[in-house]
Amino acid sequence: MDLFTAFWNETGTLLWHLNHDDTLPEDPLLAVALANPEYVTALDDDWYLLLGIVCDNGQGIYLVFPDTTVITQLQNLIEALNHE
Repeated sequence: MDLFTAFWNETGTLLWHLNHDDTLPEDPLLAVALANPEYVTALDDDWYLLLGIVCDNGQGIYLVFPDTTVITQLQNLIEALNHE
């Protein structure tokens, strides 16, 4: 097992992938990540990546989502990113 896989396993870091018509999963850690994202960055083909660190041990939530998302919180993050 490589170093990165070991870190993800030890910390419980997660990767969520949402399509344009998906709703947010009911996950309290995801709610923390959305409320306090470390960063949101644009990817290729109108997709975005959000990272939220949710625990002191480095546990994080990575969320990949399209710019056509129907989720208001994510639309607001895209809007804020586009106005930086």
